[in-house]
Amino acid sequence: MPEEMISTCHTLEFNPFGKRHIDHHPGPIHLQTRELRGQDKLIKGFSNVSIDDGQRQGTQNECWKLRAAPGAWAGSLNECGAGTGAGGGLYEEELYINNSTVVWSKGSDCHTKKLIKSFTVESPVIDAFWCTFVLPESLSNPNQDNVSLDTKGKIEECVCVLESTILNVYTSAGKEYIASLPFQVSRCWVSMNCLLFERKLTPDELSLANVLQTKMATDTSDLLSSNQTLPSASNQPLPILFSLVHPLDEVAPVICRTGGTGNSKVSYINETCQSIVFSSQEPSLVMTYDSTLGTHTIWKIRRAKVQEGYVAIGVMDSLSATIPQHPATPGPSSGSSSDFHSQFTLSSHSPSGFSPLRVSMSRLASPAGQSKSMSPSLSQLPMFNQSYSGSPLPAGSYMTQSPSQTRSPAAGIARTPVASNNSSSIAETYVEPAEPLLPELCMEQLWSESVIGARASLREGISGKTSKVFLSKDPIGQCYICYLIPSKNHLRCLKFEESNDRSQLIFGAVSIVPARDVAKLKNCYLILDLSFNLVLYTGITKVAKVHVPGLPMSSLSDSSTHLSPRFTGGTITPRLSDIGLSHLGPAVGMGRLSDAGIITSSRPASSMDIRFSDEVNLLSPVPTESMSNSQIMDESSHFIGLQAITSGLVASIKDSVLLADGKTFVVLELASGLLIKTRIPELTNSKIIMKCLGACRSVLPRDVALLVFTRWYSMRNSPGHDNNQSDWPLFMQCILGLMGYDIAKLQLTRQCDPNESLSPGISCKKSRPSDVGREEDWLTLLSSTYHDNFMKNYDPVSGLKPVVTATKGKPTCVSATIDTKAVLSGHIKVVLFALHLVYEECKLHSSLMSELPIFAKLLLQLSCDLRMTSYVDHYFRDWPELAEVLQDQDTSQISPDQLKCLHTPIFFEPVAPSIYNWLYKLIVSPDSVGPFPNLSDVCETTKQSILLFVVILSRDLPNESLASQYIKPIVVSGHRPSSTNTSLQTSLTELKNGPHYERAVLLMTKLGLESTKQLDMLAPGIVLPLRDANLMCRPKPPLNWPVKAYNIIGREDIYKQLDMENQNSKLVKRWLVESTVKPKDEDGMENIGDKLARLRFKDDLRIGEVRRLLQSCKPVKIAVTQRPEVSDHDFIEEQERHLYMICSRTMALSVGRGMLTLCTYVPVDTETLPVPKLCLSGRAPPRNTAVDLSHIDTPSNMEACSSFHNGVAAGLRIANTSSVDSTWIVYNKPKGSEMTNEHAGFLMALGLNGHLSNLAVLNVHEYLCKGHEMTSIALLLGIAAEKRGTMDVNVMRLLSIHVSVFLPPSSTELDVPHSVQVAAILGTGFLYQNSAHRHVVEVLLSEINRPPGPDCDSCTDREGYSLAAGLALGLVTMGKGGESHGLSELTIADTLHLLMVGGHKQQMTAVQREHYRSLSSQTKEGDMINVNVTSPGATLALGMMFFNTENSTVAQWLCPPDTQFLLEFVRPDFLLLRVLSYSLVMWSSVSPTIQWVNSTLPDIVSMFAFQRSRYKDDPSVEVDFETMSQAYCNIVAGACMAVGLKFAGSHNQSAFNTLKGYVEKFMGFLTKPLLWEQAGKSVIESCLMTIVVSWSMVMCGSGDLQVLKTCRHLRSRVGTMYNYVLYGSHMMVSMATSLLFLGGCRYSLSTKPDAIAAMLCAFFPKYPTHSNDNRYHQQAFRHLYVLAAEMRIIIPKDSTSGAPCHVPLKITLKPNNIHKLDEIEVMAPCIIPEIDIIDKLEVVGDRYWPIQFEQESNWQQLKTLLEFQGILFVKQRAGQLTYSEDPKGYRSLVARSLTKDQSGHKTIKPEVIKSFTSDSRVMAFVKNFCNSENSTEYELSALMSVAIRDCVVNEKLELLPSYLFLRQVSEGIAAQSCNNIQLSQVKLMKAYCQYREDSNNADPNTELINPEYLISVSSHIDHQLNAFKTENETSLLQYNSGQYKTSTLLCHYLTWNNIPCPSGDS
Repeated sequence: MPEEMISTCHTLEFNPFGKRHIDHHPGPIHLQTRELRGQDKLIKGFSNVSIDDGQRQGTQNECWKLRAAPGAWAGSLNECGAGTGAGGGLYEEELYINNSTVVWSKGSDCHTKKLIKSFTVESPVIDAFWCTFVLPESLSNPNQDNVSLDTKGKIEECVCVLESTILNVYTSAGKEYIASLPFQVSRCWVSMNCLLFERKLTPDELSLANVLQTKMATDTSDLLSSNQTLPSASNQPLPILFSLVHPLDEVAPVICRTGGTGNSKVSYINETCQSIVFSSQEPSLVMTYDSTLGTHTIWKIRRAKVQEGYVAIGVMDSLSATIPQHPATPGPSSGSSSDFHSQFTLSSHSPSGFSPLRVSMSRLASPAGQSKSMSPSLSQLPMFNQSYSGSPLPAGSYMTQSPSQTRSPAAGIARTPVASNNSSSIAETYVEPAEPLLPELCMEQLWSESVIGARASLREGISGKTSKVFLSKDPIGQCYICYLIPSKNHLRCLKFEESNDRSQLIFGAVSIVPARDVAKLKNCYLILDLSFNLVLYTGITKVAKVHVPGLPMSSLSDSSTHLSPRFTGGTITPRLSDIGLSHLGPAVGMGRLSDAGIITSSRPASSMDIRFSDEVNLLSPVPTESMSNSQIMDESSHFIGLQAITSGLVASIKDSVLLADGKTFVVLELASGLLIKTRIPELTNSKIIMKCLGACRSVLPRDVALLVFTRWYSMRNSPGHDNNQSDWPLFMQCILGLMGYDIAKLQLTRQCDPNESLSPGISCKKSRPSDVGREEDWLTLLSSTYHDNFMKNYDPVSGLKPVVTATKGKPTCVSATIDTKAVLSGHIKVVLFALHLVYEECKLHSSLMSELPIFAKLLLQLSCDLRMTSYVDHYFRDWPELAEVLQDQDTSQISPDQLKCLHTPIFFEPVAPSIYNWLYKLIVSPDSVGPFPNLSDVCETTKQSILLFVVILSRDLPNESLASQYIKPIVVSGHRPSSTNTSLQTSLTELKNGPHYERAVLLMTKLGLESTKQLDMLAPGIVLPLRDANLMCRPKPPLNWPVKAYNIIGREDIYKQLDMENQNSKLVKRWLVESTVKPKDEDGMENIGDKLARLRFKDDLRIGEVRRLLQSCKPVKIAVTQRPEVSDHDFIEEQERHLYMICSRTMALSVGRGMLTLCTYVPVDTETLPVPKLCLSGRAPPRNTAVDLSHIDTPSNMEACSSFHNGVAAGLRIANTSSVDSTWIVYNKPKGSEMTNEHAGFLMALGLNGHLSNLAVLNVHEYLCKGHEMTSIALLLGIAAEKRGTMDVNVMRLLSIHVSVFLPPSSTELDVPHSVQVAAILGTGFLYQNSAHRHVVEVLLSEINRPPGPDCDSCTDREGYSLAAGLALGLVTMGKGGESHGLSELTIADTLHLLMVGGHKQQMTAVQREHYRSLSSQTKEGDMINVNVTSPGATLALGMMFFNTENSTVAQWLCPPDTQFLLEFVRPDFLLLRVLSYSLVMWSSVSPTIQWVNSTLPDIVSMFAFQRSRYKDDPSVEVDFETMSQAYCNIVAGACMAVGLKFAGSHNQSAFNTLKGYVEKFMGFLTKPLLWEQAGKSVIESCLMTIVVSWSMVMCGSGDLQVLKTCRHLRSRVGTMYNYVLYGSHMMVSMATSLLFLGGCRYSLSTKPDAIAAMLCAFFPKYPTHSNDNRYHQQAFRHLYVLAAEMRIIIPKDSTSGAPCHVPLKITLKPNNIHKLDEIEVMAPCIIPEIDIIDKLEVVGDRYWPIQFEQESNWQQLKTLLEFQGILFVKQRAGQLTYSEDPKGYRSLVARSLTKDQSGHKTIKPEVIKSFTSDSRVMAFVKNFCNSENSTEYELSALMSVAIRDCVVNEKLELLPSYLFLRQVSEGIAAQSCNNIQLSQVKLMKAYCQYREDSNNADPNTELINPEYLISVSSHIDHQLNAFKTENETSLLQYNSGQYKTSTLLCHYLTWNNIPCPSGDS
């Protein structure tokens, strides 16, 4: 038998993309980030000095790696293992390494690739690779019993670039990690979710390794049998293998476990002779090589157990460093003897003073590009005592947490927490005590080569090491570990398999394949044999030689290949005498491929292909007879010719890439150095043939099945085969030939030959046995189509007589018998039954229907030969045209004797199983069906269909016996049962109680049917019941289903909602970016969401008006008219004074703009954040003259705080979903050395919205060292706000530096600005929020009454500090009410009451006296408490501490005095704070009514406030009306603020009306002099601002027009007549305006206790008088409202179009005192109430499918929805218009009435459908099928009108294909254009509809298929078939007698009426 050969295709020259890209790369660029000074310059100078000899500078470290792009592998035969050849995406990726540059590209080939990224590092790259890390779900200690590396968590796909001591990690999400390694790395290996590092050996270790190798090679027997001590270069054998499970983790040593169960040893790996040669990810294996023993060992990588780590550490610390003997003991997992594990006892000896040490500084780097510090302990060791520069310390420990999971409880022993670092000196480096570092991973020995068998390799040392290792899996599932030994030209294949419980690997024998090189392919591998030929192997079976078109075939004989060729300059030059080719002439040579023009990158290889037969002759080494002696050259010329030939030979195999579509490419290197890339042909391009091969694998013995695969592959891909043609003719020849058929005499193969019509010789050219003609050849020619075509054009003039065949149209075949020695001759019945099951499987797929006729021919041939009447009838009914094959059954090549000898398996069924008949019986008579045979892993659709039909048709719950009751799996001896059977039983038992259709949908998801596209691929008859189940579940699916279940029922809205975290982070960013409009002049408000504004406020332009009111970047209009008596100079000053008043308003607008634009912008990483300028100039009409403040006196640094507010507003725009890192933050730093207030505000904004934690610690230190006051305030407040409630020790250290009271009394006094101290004291309150920390409470309590200090600021601005201390105390004790343990003895309440009302000071403690030893020399307060300083802070602290406690005593303290005498002792503004604090204590009693507000007023105040005109003539009334009026204003303002806080963001109508009334009342006070004179305009104005802000707080996020109009009126008060309207008033008006549109109408205010506290800080009712006023309340606190803001917007988006839309919502509320209603109905987009008071939220109405969120089931989904910008996906019902298209619903109602009126009409007009649906698919269908004016198509239009009307009106558009299919079959019966498989589906659909109607399993109001339509189709089919019966009764009789004739209607009649087979089988 000649040797098989296959041919590759698409051969092109290969040139790595990176190599071409590197020519245009600028190379490494060293950026000078800072000025070099002093020693830095010296270090820089030394770094440029090299003592290298220069030899390496000219070399280039060049290599590349290829892999398939990551993606789901869709192949049917799973790939074993992973690596560069693993299956993945549809294109390949390339990593190209050149010195210090790595180029990452993707594409299909080098000419279509494009660059992804390029990385350039400072030192040469050792390696670059792809890997995967996992961020675990939990950072707690995992279960110690689980040692698998497959950790659950977030997967990070990475590209790693390895330098000598640095690992650069770049994730696909854009993150970057830089890990400094505490040693030099020689090699890195990728394992499952981790990396392994081999440490570079020191010179001493290398010399020791050489001594060991020499000793082993010279005296092997003595060393193995005696105790001999070898010289040691050091007494400290260090580990050589380390692991890294995540870039943020520490590098840990790897331990190994060797020996058997009873004699296992655990130790570190410190053998210098050990090296890794291979690692795999699945399974997680490692292969090592021992250069001393010359053995390879396989290890399993797993997580190390804690006990193993302790054992390894203990062994390292206790044993000596001597090398023991190597006793020979058998390996633990292999039958052969192995000494490998014994040599690892070397690692168990170590000096008592050393163990691997943990890196002392916790490596907590953020993904910002900062590297980690090297371990000080490791750096002190001799091997690490080398100087290298590490990058700065990364982000602080309070910012990032290490994701390590395997830390044991003992890992913290002897470790000082990071928090204990001395924070007073941040620049100092703190070194922790070293501790033993527990290992992360353990290598467990599985298999090792025998030392005895490897003794021959002992002398080879490193030369016996493998060069390539890979995992391979042959087509029948046998797994191998293959490793190439280049020194011996051996490929060793180690067979292994999983145990039955799949818990361990079992290894078999090693087989050797001679090979020079090898590359892994799918299910096989390609080797370069000893003759330099390419040969394909699968397992250890040779498949065929591989011919690359355009390359010469090697003529080197195998007998001469033991002579190693000499490679000189990349060319193979063997000696002529060695290979016996001295006679070869020079004309034979082909030269270089590129020179010969055989392969170029610009022309396809097919255009230059050389015919295979000609090429063999061309390269023949035997001289032809025509060669003369003169043509024979001397040996030198022969050598030149041979060199030309060998330059085209393959020298090595470089890479292989397996793509997801089955294409496999290999890169070959020729001897000339040229690289070519060629494609290995796939197994087949037919899905059915692939299933047939899988069926053969399942039922045949393994060796037989493997032979079938190899024979088919070599036959299909032989040279000259056209891969564009169908594979079926060859497959039939292959299968029948393997069965022993004489293919040349079989008519079937001739009919299927695609080349037969061209020439009868082509089909037999490759398989012709001889050149001698036979009689059969002449008969074959006469019966061919070629003869018929020739006779049609016959010309009698030629004189030749025409040849007339004996039987026209009937070919003559000479009888023959099968070859009983053929491979499949004894398995014919087995193969027939298996292929039949595949045939039934393919009938369930619509896409495979086209290949079934030719498949049926093959099966019919086998059935006829086997005399299987039932099978013959089965195929005849499906394809009546096959009757010609049945006309002569006497020509079977299987004789009766042979038929009797054929083996009949036990699973063979004499009656052909029919899946459609079985399902039909299951519907009609379920008791009469038995189990259907099934091939696991091959006929999956059959199994799925049966199970789904059973569940849908059965009301009983499925049980474990369900599968065995209806499915009979075929299991052949010698085959392991499929794991899917076990998972199937598990899936069935997991189905929960519920209706049958819900169980059916759940089963679909468990069986892998996860989308409607997969259902569309099924046959219409099969998919109808499945769609019925989906339709019944669609209206109200269960809320606890898996995510994929919603997708399959067509609820894409719920599916996308549940998949929010995976897909919507990008969607949210896109939504924000799409909402951005970039005008020419940016005002900071250009992206507040025009789309959302148009949806919520479609009838007005209120958003544009708000932008106008808050605009501060353009010159203002100075509308001042010059009076005649005013000179020009005075007029200019008058204009500037007016401008100054307007500037007071302009400077206050930034606070409001920050509210409006909160979290509405996604910054660009490469650009700085745009900050709009603060314009303080104007323009005077009509000439638009510029006006500035140059002619009047203005306060110095007037815009300092305003610039700060402007920066905060710009920073608050950044969305919380943005990726902000430390690099980008520093990138926004202003140019130059000076800090700006705007950048300080930007930093505070980052802290408020949660991004400041990404700022590295060193950058924080650098900012603070600048000494910029506003920057320090911003950092302290921002960091504390972000870390609120955490009590983070590192942050506390940062704050304590700026608050001296927290420092020890003996500490150095620092010059900290007073304003920074105020920010730090409030930051302490946020840091310890709700903690009731005793020491902090005690300190804050004392700080409220801190005595004045020596500096001037602490004397004059004490009120602000005292207030901040009081607010901080309230934050720490919020709602604790004195009940906290440890606080009762502090008498906090009494102290606060004393500070509120005044009295004698309490005596200071010793600590306080020490702290306050330096008092002020300017301020003398005496022994009495200064309540003007302490009362505000103490009052609020008391109210916050007793928040919602209903404490009557405290409430009585806080009540306003009820007599004039007592009122005169209280400042009026303190009354506001007392009422506010009283309301906090009595929180539950606060009511949004006027009655409650009036109840807070004392009777005397209610009686005499603003009543001077009434009682001015009554002498008996001695009342100070000014006192009463001021008290009235402040008490009412305090009560209104309490209402605003409690009902913030609720949109409560009662609160709205109450506050509205008081706003109008107070505005009326200002317009009547008689009234405002009694209280003063300033008092009324201040209280008015408090009420307006409270009013806006209630309506927060609503965009209410009444509040907006009021704010616009208040904003317009500018000028001399409004001299009482100060800077603070303008600030509160801007805040009130922006609260209505908080965050672009996406946010609202929360009423949780923490939010109430934040709002008290932000809206404190004491307002600044000018722009730099921070005396009573620091202006930076005004931005703390962000901590109370929460996303409460619901934005519906259509799940199909993605467009936002209007949707009605129904919200059911819990019982509460905020909303009196139990249910509210709103139209989304809208702000919903707080989620804590909502019990249920649902989408209602008839235009969209309902969605529900309930507390007990899917409440977390609603919370997740609000985290992603409130996007709610909804699905529009078919036949409904959106609320934008039909706001009132009139069009839809009218259209439905028109539709019902037209029910009697035959057609439907597009205008009618268009009036109630906008679905483009429906409109296109109506236009093309339902509106025909042609009379011939009128009936079709009528039927289609019925179908589309039924589908649209009843919400089942997916059933429209079923209607079309029924119509197609109905029309095809008459035209005889449909096949019987389609008719069987119609019968099945009819039976199911009838069953559905009879069993009442569905909604009685909806029908699956319109009954009228179904009756019409059935009647039409019955009419056609009955007419056939009447006219063709003779045909029925002939069929019953066993005579088959081609009659389509006959087969239809038999199938439709269930007529059994003539043999009696049904």
